[in-house]
Amino acid sequence: MKALKGTFEGDSMMASETGPCDMAGIEDAQEAKDLFRGKPFAKKMYPDDPDMWAEADQQDDLMD
Repeated sequence: MKALKGTFEGDSMMASETGPCDMAGIEDAQEAKDLFRGKPFAKKMYPDDPDMWAEADQQDDLMD
């Protein structure tokens, strides 16, 4: 959990809300932030990295 908490760039999610064992794709993750790629909350966690955001958030950003 300590390693995961250190990956958050935003303040949208507390590390205690989601455990690493609950994350889909944990087997394919190369680094902790891979677990959050494409998730609905990723835009708030990684505001400066649109590649991490969910597809809907990326599209909304293009329309703005």
